[in-house]
Amino acid sequence: MFRYILFGVVLVLGGATMVFMILNYLFDVSIVLLNPKIGMELLANKITIMGLTISIILIFWFLINYLTNKTKRIK
Repeated sequence: MFRYILFGVVLVLGGATMVFMILNYLFDVSIVLLNPKIGMELLANKITIMGLTISIILIFWFLINYLTNKTKRIK
């Protein structure tokens, strides 16, 4: 039961994060089209933040899987 709750929490948080990042990315694309100089810097920063966020989500996902598999072996 705990695994389903954990999976649901991770799924909801991951989905909300992805939606938030995509909406911010689309907003920055509209800024790029209006003002290319400032917009390209914002876009590069946003892509970097998206990459870091996805990496952090994946690291926590693998850590949670590792810990759950380790506790299964002990039982």
